[in-house]
Formats: sequence, structure tokens, C-alpha cells
Amino acid sequence: LYIATISKKIVKKSADRSLLKRRLKTVFNRKKSLFAGKDVIIMARAGSRTLSDFKSVEESLGSLLGSFFYEKKQ
Repeated sequence: LYIATISKKIVKKSADRSLLKRRLKTVFNRKKSLFAGKDVIIMARAGSRTLSDFKSVEESLGSLLGSFFYEKKQ
């Protein structure tokens, strides 16, 4: 299970917030095995505005969450 929240303070336009949420959803769906049996909540911060294309979203979220889960297993 994952939940992504993006406030109006961070991303003003609702279309941009929805686009970022769809990109996050796609990244989670591609990496389902990494999140099996885990609940993840993503809260966007001010730097989220710079995530303009899918590749940057996938790289930043993948590296953040991947390193977090790999550290916990060791």
C-alpha cells in the first residue's frame, strides 16, 4: 500500500499535482516486489517542483526508497 500527498503549497496547479501522483503510482507499480507487505506514505516537499519528467521522479524515488529498504534488511 502506498499513499502520496502533495499539498497546494508545494505544487500550485491541480493538474501538476495529479501528474506527479500518476508518476509516483507508476514507479510504485514497476517496483511492486520491493514494497511487498509494506505500507509507504510519500509527502512531497518543496524540491518536488523540480521533478518535471518521469525519469527524474523514478530515479529520485527509486534511490531514496531502495536505499531505505536495503539498509533495513542488513
